[in-house]
Amino acid sequence: MEKILRKKTRYSIVLFIACMLLGLSSYAQTLRVNGKITNADDSQAISGVTITVKGASRGTVSGVDGSFSIMVQPSDVLVISSLGYVTQQIPVGKNNTINVKLSVTNSSLDEVVVIGYGTSKRKDLTGSIGSVSASDIASTVSTTFDQALQGKIAGVTVTQNSGQPGGGVTIQVRGLGSLNSGTDPLYVIDGVIIQPGQPSSTSGVYMGNAGTDDNPLSTIDPNDIASIDVLKDASAIAIYGSQGSNGVVIVTTKRGKKGQPKLSFDTYYGIQQVPKDLPMMNLQQYAAYINAKDAVTGATPDADFANPKYLGTGTNWQQAIFRNAGMTNNNLSISGGDDRTTYFIAGGYLSQDGTVAGSNFKRTTLKINLDNKTTNWLTIGTNLSFSGIKENVNASVYSLINATLGLTPDIPVTNSDGSIGAIPQAGTPNSYNPNPVAAASLNTNEVQRSQAYGNVYADVLFTKDLKLHNEVTGNFDYGNVNQFYPTFVVDGVLQPINSAAVSATNNKSFTVRNYLSYDNYASNFNVNAIAGHEASNGTYTYLNGGRTGFFANNPQDLDLGTATTATNGGGQSTYATESYMARANVGYMYKYNLTATYRYDYSSNFNPGGEDGQPDNRWIGTYAFGASWNVEKEDFLKNVKSIDQLKFRLSYGLTNNANLPPYTYGSAIGLSTVGLGQGAYPSNIPNSNVKWESSKSLDAGIDLSLFKSRIQFTADVYDRKTNNLLLQDPLNAYAGTSGSGAGTAGEYLAAPWVNAGAVDNRGFELSLNTHNIQGKNFTWNTGLVFSLNRNKVLSLVNDNNALYGRINNDGVVVSRTAVGSSIGDFYGYVAEGVFKNGAELLSSPSQGAIGYANGVWVGDIKYKDLNHDGVIDASDETDLGSPLPKFTYGINNTFSYKAFDLAVFFTGSYGNKILNYNEVLHEDPNSQITGEFESLTNYAHVALINNTGSLSNINDVYVTNPNTTIPGFRESGDPNDNTRISSRFIQSGSYLRLNNLSLGYNIPKNIVAKLHIHSLKVYTNIANVFTITKYDGYDPEIGSNVPNESGYGSNALTQGVDWGRYPTPRIYTFGINLGL
Repeated sequence: MEKILRKKTRYSIVLFIACMLLGLSSYAQTLRVNGKITNADDSQAISGVTITVKGASRGTVSGVDGSFSIMVQPSDVLVISSLGYVTQQIPVGKNNTINVKLSVTNSSLDEVVVIGYGTSKRKDLTGSIGSVSASDIASTVSTTFDQALQGKIAGVTVTQNSGQPGGGVTIQVRGLGSLNSGTDPLYVIDGVIIQPGQPSSTSGVYMGNAGTDDNPLSTIDPNDIASIDVLKDASAIAIYGSQGSNGVVIVTTKRGKKGQPKLSFDTYYGIQQVPKDLPMMNLQQYAAYINAKDAVTGATPDADFANPKYLGTGTNWQQAIFRNAGMTNNNLSISGGDDRTTYFIAGGYLSQDGTVAGSNFKRTTLKINLDNKTTNWLTIGTNLSFSGIKENVNASVYSLINATLGLTPDIPVTNSDGSIGAIPQAGTPNSYNPNPVAAASLNTNEVQRSQAYGNVYADVLFTKDLKLHNEVTGNFDYGNVNQFYPTFVVDGVLQPINSAAVSATNNKSFTVRNYLSYDNYASNFNVNAIAGHEASNGTYTYLNGGRTGFFANNPQDLDLGTATTATNGGGQSTYATESYMARANVGYMYKYNLTATYRYDYSSNFNPGGEDGQPDNRWIGTYAFGASWNVEKEDFLKNVKSIDQLKFRLSYGLTNNANLPPYTYGSAIGLSTVGLGQGAYPSNIPNSNVKWESSKSLDAGIDLSLFKSRIQFTADVYDRKTNNLLLQDPLNAYAGTSGSGAGTAGEYLAAPWVNAGAVDNRGFELSLNTHNIQGKNFTWNTGLVFSLNRNKVLSLVNDNNALYGRINNDGVVVSRTAVGSSIGDFYGYVAEGVFKNGAELLSSPSQGAIGYANGVWVGDIKYKDLNHDGVIDASDETDLGSPLPKFTYGINNTFSYKAFDLAVFFTGSYGNKILNYNEVLHEDPNSQITGEFESLTNYAHVALINNTGSLSNINDVYVTNPNTTIPGFRESGDPNDNTRISSRFIQSGSYLRLNNLSLGYNIPKNIVAKLHIHSLKVYTNIANVFTITKYDGYDPEIGSNVPNESGYGSNALTQGVDWGRYPTPRIYTFGINLGL
């Protein structure tokens, strides 16, 4: 027994020693592997490649020069992976050095895109989807991500509405498909639906402004975005049902990856400037001009203008209001994780002063994305975003550009006594044209927004193919506006009334989303399917109030104003939606793909029916079918190595739109205080029969990839017809309706919503990407997008058979939308120069009574008699061109040489027209005292044929500069109405712009290593470098910045009108990107 025990003890000791030696041996065999990752095609270093140990959480990434270093054991296997390259697995063995050549995947085929409630490889798509990557966004200086979409995706037209910091853009996906029911695409940020901006304003409480509309996308930091996918055709957007009728923009933010923590810091500083000033008269020109005008009108000459040549240049109001403005942007992020949990956390701060005094924009953001694989069958996570915005919007609320152009060079910014310089308004005592510098510095108009949105989700994996996704999203958006209008002294006269107004809004929504997804890829057959349910509800509330008569300009608390002047208002609206959706994509042999989508939508905005046999209009179905054929998989092309992909796509579907205010199908009740107390009144005229807009879309496309993705080409043709256009249509005046129901209690009612017609959008779009040169040290890539769209109104069923866009307090018709035209066509008379002499005036069609004092005269504008009836009247008005471009395009060239990279990005538009309403106001020789364009010095100079004649005799006068297009002076007023909307004010909006020029340099690895950091890049950027255009305003990119005041239709009816638009700045930036 003892022998046996000793024997076992010896064996145990030997075994223990052997294990120890084995352990020491294993420890001793741990080694450091160094290597370099290069491109198999051109041997160029590849940075950012992930190198991990298979089955472990250890890993690293390659540096700027492609090098890496990692501690491993001989038995380990390294996994080398990077987006766009074929993943490799390499056993370590006894190698201390492992150099890897990665082959490029066919990125056009294997690229993963977001398709709505899931992802798909691009090669399997049957729909039309455009994508923008994080690197595309980073190559431009964009304070909001919607600006970064311009010129990047075919079929998507992006127009910047204003150069004001934080200003929004107009985005149209495949044309303008609605008149009043919302024309913006649906925005989905990490599954959270972001509603269009709600007005957060005091709407007429003392401030005299119509309110400010928030850009709902200004709270999002572009640095946090990983990709943007735009769904364009019915096959792609049908899964979103009625919400996606105008296209869907899906934004996916960055997420953590398994590996060591990665810290990134990006910062830049910029200087902004207005690219150009409009040519206004200086003081010498203005004095000579006024002297000539006084000679005609008989006004008493201004003694100060007796000798214009001795005067200086006077006040340059543009220089007074414009400024070189600074901006800074900082973003810090950290990401990483292990086998179970990954994270991405980022914080950002942007501060941007405007180039117009009285404007700035500040944004603070925090982004948190967490994913946790709790068990093998359960993954949970959250995406959270927090942001705060503070804006000074004096420049837009008080229309400072208009005010700047409206002041003359003889008026100082401030008088010698310190009071504000201004022009008295004729006929109104103690009333003055606004001084923009004073308005910018003295008035307060601050907008603040706080937004929190995000989701929590849980994915339950039943099998490797079947998964249940459960998600709850929320969006909380709070805004408030603080306004104060102080007392001040103008031309020595005290303006004694000060006033304040405040408003607050609360916009919140929730969505619960559950769906099953099934993904099965077999050798010859693949199925991708989802089926689920979604329910949402939202509430919008607002409250405002105001007072006047504060005892001082500070403090500005609302309760310090005179109590008897107090006003207040408020309201609330709610909505609810519910949907059931299903989509199935079936593929066979990776050649043929079929997609079918159906969604059944509910909206509380429509009549529930049940009364008097009325139908239930709240539910409607959306469907789409798509098919694709990968021809390169066929036997007859299988051996053609130059063709990576040749795919044909075809899709058809029906989508719907329910974007109209709640309760419009019924009668809403308003409350107000009247003579005998508080009373109730109906606030709208209901229409229980109003129903959904519907769009039927047909799309055919081709995807072509050649020579290992050296050339990638995509083209689509489409036809989208929208019926039952939703429109708020005022009845005849005796019904007492208006467009919005604004006004005092019961004064008039909000007009009913109706289904008013149909519109068609047809177009062609293409994108072309080429890798022109792929050398060892030099590369050159080119990207081109082209978008052509034709918009046509097919029918209108309102009383006038046309819709008119009006501006300037509803007093000026600028557009007409009629059957056969496009939406928002400019409308007016055709101008044919000026009447050059009496003989021409007498022989021309009648424009009214001829007369020197009160009739049409030589030097007035001559209008064309289109119907040849000998009379110029309203029947001679016609379409003057469309604000919609015939086509838009973007051209991007990127170059790299060793550690340098250069990007040159052009954008352009062709065929659209602009109504230069600034010229209507400031190129009018017969206006009241106002700022005048320099071009007015070429007014029609009316002179005598001989010295014995009379200026009031039509046979004795002629125009000395007959080629001018500007009318002459009249003795009193403007009897010919020379500033009526006409072709005289319509200009070409076509342009070619060098939108962005950027240059970067990656600091060499040996220098970076000494700094103990991973990477360091310095870069500089110029935005809005130059613009080639015939338009003579500030900027040919106008957008929809002038409200339509006609009472029906949306701002789509007033797009392309330039009336004091805030100029888009040129921005010079210098930045640093640091990786740790």
